[in-house]
Amino acid sequence: MLKRTIPYENTALHEAVRNNHPQVVETLLRANPEFADIANAAGESPLYLAAVREYKEIASKILEICPSPAYIGPNGRTALQEAVISPDADLTGKLLKQKSNLAKEQDNEGWTPLHYASYANHLSIVDMLLEHDKSAAYIGDKDGKTPLRVALLNEANNLEVVKKIMSDCPDCCDLVDNRGRNVLHFTVESGSFEGVKTIIEKPFLANLINQEDEDGNTPVHLLATHGLDASSLIRHRVIDKMTVNKANLTALDMVMATKDKSYALFLVNQLNLTNCR
Repeated sequence: MLKRTIPYENTALHEAVRNNHPQVVETLLRANPEFADIANAAGESPLYLAAVREYKEIASKILEICPSPAYIGPNGRTALQEAVISPDADLTGKLLKQKSNLAKEQDNEGWTPLHYASYANHLSIVDMLLEHDKSAAYIGDKDGKTPLRVALLNEANNLEVVKKIMSDCPDCCDLVDNRGRNVLHFTVESGSFEGVKTIIEKPFLANLINQEDEDGNTPVHLLATHGLDASSLIRHRVIDKMTVNKANLTALDMVMATKDKSYALFLVNQLNLTNCR
């Protein structure tokens, strides 16, 4: 009777966690620590429930009493991912100490704890995760997006996170996604002016500027499609403005095809390619 309830398959421990009863949780765990290994019908372990509900005392008690509790939750998430999302730096540290490989566990979308910390701009937790295991910065999600790329989705708030990842793991910038696009392609595509500026200011990333994706498009080809004012990229000393993609189009050709004629004129002036055609 302590082990299962119908139809949700919650144990007494699940109910004690759900209703935030730390003393009952401790009593049950000391009687049988194996209760912490049981997930309910939704795939929630007691530790996951404590993390997602931000019951810090209960989560800490489970980790203290149980040498190896279950960490799992729905959709492939773990208690560590929920601690990062909260954000709870103390619980994050305890979870990493007790089960270090959780730092690289991916949910059903392919996101690791570092993806969530980077997207949500939790800089102190990004620091903690990178210090624990820098290899997490090189893990891509289902689309090939790394934590650096998801940070760039909201660069206005996340610029310090972007700089931190680039500083600690500079070669993760060389990774490409499922479309063959590097981080500079992605930054242009995301409309991140500050992100573009941050990347091209790094001399060791100059090789990204003329790199082609699977369609032969360089980051400059994408400017017209995504309407980004990135004169710092266009004027960069290594840029090859005349590169053609697999459709045999230069960046200027793509600019001229855009429906926004004022933007097209602006880019034509920036590209300064009129006399080169």
